Amino acid sequence: MRTELAIRDLVPDPDLSYRNESASRLHRRAQATLSRRYKSFRSEVPLTGNVDLGSRSITVTGRLDGLRRARSGVCLYEIKSVPEPARDWIHSPTLQRARWQLLLYGDLYRLVFDGTPGRLILLLIDPAGRIAEEDIDPSSCRGLLSRRLPTIQRDSSRPGPFPEPIVSQLQRFIADDHRHDREIQTEALRSVAQHPDSDRLLFAMPPGSGKTRIALRIALEAAARDRLPVHWITMKSEGRQTVLNELDRYRAAGLSLRHVWKAPP
Repeated sequence: MRTELAIRDLVPDPDLSYRNESASRLHRRAQATLSRRYKSFRSEVPLTGNVDLGSRSITVTGRLDGLRRARSGVCLYEIKSVPEPARDWIHSPTLQRARWQLLLYGDLYRLVFDGTPGRLILLLIDPAGRIAEEDIDPSSCRGLLSRRLPTIQRDSSRPGPFPEPIVSQLQRFIADDHRHDREIQTEALRSVAQHPDSDRLLFAMPPGSGKTRIALRIALEAAARDRLPVHWITMKSEGRQTVLNELDRYRAAGLSLRHVWKAPP
């Protein structure tokens, strides 16, 4: 396992894959608003701390979207762009990973400065520039890093993609999933079955007909058979979210599938 990890290495996909205005521009708008509102506000605050796991120490790094000092203590901010209106996203289960990310930042801050932050604030901003804030209980951040890091350590020590138990579980899930296919999906799969040796397939199906579901299923079946990873390329963030939703279905069935998303430079 690496001896240095970033907070974003510890949270799978904490951002909504939503783009009406670029996320970085919305972040800057929110940070500018906070700077005008609070004299003590600072943006893009780097944090680096060490987590003792007994036999080894892991360095954890991160960059806070914002920090300010108040009478109640230091306030930490995590900023996320959401579809409008922003207030409708308060307490949304879709943002659970964003809350998790903020809690990890809270624990990192606690390690660096030897004190729990006064407030953890998930700030939501929509394309109209409207802002909504959700408070996260800072008391629940204590010890979160020391609990999360061993899980990452175990995952990194596992064998390559698709160990045998996962293959069997995946096959059972896919066999059951086939029974719920619509006719257009079943017909597409029949066409695929007619070309078993092809290494290139083109799906042309209407929007909303379930292309991603069957394409991901075929890719995972082939990857499990040949013990290879899957590389999925999307042109738009909506396509990325569709794949994430599909992977969540597999995880809900108990399949331990891991993924990493990379954006072009």
